[in-house]
Amino acid sequence: MSTDPKLSVIIPALNEEQCIQQLLDSFRRQTRNDFEVIIVDNGSSDKTLGIVSEEIKKGFFQLRLLEEPQIGIGYTRKRGMDKAAKCGTPYLAGTDADTIVPSEWVASIMKTFEETDADLLLGAKALLWSAKAEYIPSIRYLKETWSIYEEIFKVFGNKPRGVNFAVTNSMYKKVGGMPQPMNDQGRPIGGEDVQFAKQIEEAGGLIENLKMNVITSPRRYLQALIENTPDHFSLNGVTEVRDEELLYKKLRLIDESVVVSFVEEINKRGFNEYIVKNRATRLWSLAAQFIDPYQNEFLVDSDQLPLDDLYKKYSELFKKRARSGLY
Repeated sequence: MSTDPKLSVIIPALNEEQCIQQLLDSFRRQTRNDFEVIIVDNGSSDKTLGIVSEEIKKGFFQLRLLEEPQIGIGYTRKRGMDKAAKCGTPYLAGTDADTIVPSEWVASIMKTFEETDADLLLGAKALLWSAKAEYIPSIRYLKETWSIYEEIFKVFGNKPRGVNFAVTNSMYKKVGGMPQPMNDQGRPIGGEDVQFAKQIEEAGGLIENLKMNVITSPRRYLQALIENTPDHFSLNGVTEVRDEELLYKKLRLIDESVVVSFVEEINKRGFNEYIVKNRATRLWSLAAQFIDPYQNEFLVDSDQLPLDDLYKKYSELFKKRARSGLY
């Protein structure tokens, strides 16, 4: 086993006893061994620390445990990434504690860095639905909406996600490390991944897609539905419900019409962000694929109709084109 890792994978953790073992198991299966994993605990009160400590004893791969007392996922990521950067690890990566990384994930990161001049790699995620989800009829709407977004990301490129990214040590230091966004009351919120990518872009960094998805829990998606917050999938630390089975039970109690309304809001948000807002940008050629062959009519309508009416007219075409697989 290498004592000088080329890649440090930093993973924030807070009360992740239900998921973290499967994540650690997935690192045992990596095809490369020149990496280390740094779990940064943010104040867990469950068995998370014990699980990680036992895994360290087994020694299947290089694994370290740090603690960050200041609550906030940005602080937590920064604690681990600062430590790895200071130790001189050439590349830093991140994922989440409720995730499974494919066996080629580390190899894919290293290969992409070696073959490009990228400063930052952005990857996507797939959702791991419980077998019990198959018995909830309304799940099909959630799965369909997620598949639409997956196609959007294939066409437009991956969005910044803390669950699947990697950065060079030199660029990490250049932008001053991982940020911690705050709300108006000065409390830490999510979005550190988006802000981090923006800092790198503003610094002139080269951003490339990482063509390997990780597999993660749909719990944030489920909680957003249950709380009817379609604009907020990424929840902040302590407010996140980590019991996936509890979320499925709550979903069973929600009327199907509520689920349909929720996913339509999500679809409309994607339609507005990627199609409507790109009608006068360099990305129009990509956006136009989703409303082919009515691009010209859409351009006229988009200057005359409010978003709700525009979406009502083109939503079925938009969703049909997305489901067809444009990439």
